[in-house]
Amino acid sequence: MLAHLLLEPGKISYEEVETPVPGPGEVVVRVSTALTCGTDLKAFLRGHPKMPMPTLFGHEFAGDVAFAGRGVRDFREGDAVMAVPTAPCKTCYYCRHEQENLCTTIMDNMVLGAYAEYVKLPAAVVETNMFPKAALARVRRGRAARAAVVRRPRDRPSARAPRRHGADHRCRRDQPAAPAWC
Repeated sequence: MLAHLLLEPGKISYEEVETPVPGPGEVVVRVSTALTCGTDLKAFLRGHPKMPMPTLFGHEFAGDVAFAGRGVRDFREGDAVMAVPTAPCKTCYYCRHEQENLCTTIMDNMVLGAYAEYVKLPAAVVETNMFPKAALARVRRGRAARAAVVRRPRDRPSARAPRRHGADHRCRRDQPAAPAWC
C-alpha cells in the first residue's frame, strides 16, 4: 500500500509499505477520509515525542472495515467506521477511578497511519473507541429532533438576554442566583 511517512521534522515521503494484517481483536480500516490536526502540524514542524521518526503519519480518519481479526464481534468487513486513535489502559489509577481522559499510558499506543490506504487499529481501540458511522448519524438526528421540540421561538428577539462564555442559560440580573460574570 502507499503511505505518507514523516521522516524527520519538515520532511514527508510517499512510499510503498507493507499492508497491515489484523491480529486477534484488531481491525484494518480502508481510509476514505483523513484530517490534519494541530498535533500533525506540530509533529511536521518540530517533531513529537510520541511519534518516533520515521513513522506512518496522521491519526484522524474515517473509512470502512477492510479486514477484521479473529474475535471482532461488533464490526464486519465493509462497515463504515470512525475511531479515536487512542484507548485507555483500564488498569492505571485514573482508569480505575473512571478518569480515563487522564490515563497515564493513553498516548503510548496511538494509532498512526491515517495518511495511508489502510490503518490498523489495536484491539483496545476497536473495543473502546471505534464507532459505526451510521449510529453516529442516528444520534445526531435524535439530538436535533429533541432540540427542536425543547426550543420555543421567542416573541421578540430583542427580549433575549445576552449569552456569555458559551453558557447554556440566559443571564438575567434579576435572577437571585445569577453568576457573578453576568
